[in-house]
Amino acid sequence: MKKVQRVEAIFELLRVVLGLLVAYCITLVLIVITSDVSAGEVIQNFVLGPFTTPRRFGQLMGKFIPYVLGGCGMCFIYGCGRFNLIGEGIVNFAPAVACIVLFNTPIFDGIPWVLGVAILLIICCAVGGALAMVPAIGREKLKVSEMVTSIIMNYMLLYLSLWLLKM
Repeated sequence: MKKVQRVEAIFELLRVVLGLLVAYCITLVLIVITSDVSAGEVIQNFVLGPFTTPRRFGQLMGKFIPYVLGGCGMCFIYGCGRFNLIGEGIVNFAPAVACIVLFNTPIFDGIPWVLGVAILLIICCAVGGALAMVPAIGREKLKVSEMVTSIIMNYMLLYLSLWLLKM
């Protein structure tokens, strides 16, 4: 690696780390300002709280992992030169479909939980992939803006998933 490339890579890394630190500090300050408890208690719960017990850490990872996977998928789409913004709608709708399959079909009776989780993951991936293809196909076949289509589909999928889960 050339010296210029190394300096640019270090600069990019420092830029990302600094951006994350600034966002973390702004969030912490806003929580301290709006909270009813003392600043020390807020800082302890916000900074150290998720690492105090394995259950809290597991809950943090359970909420964090879908956003990481969705972000990685969106980075992949953006890297391909497309602007498909349907990731949030897929994160809402695909698990709703998997829940409906889980609770309304007998295929999960008597199978190991690892196999059941794998089947649910495959269902989520298939539903998400099929939904992400709709704006892409619209762009290629019908020459419509995939950004507009995917934004409209985000709201549609959000409310459709809420409706399905309330049935």
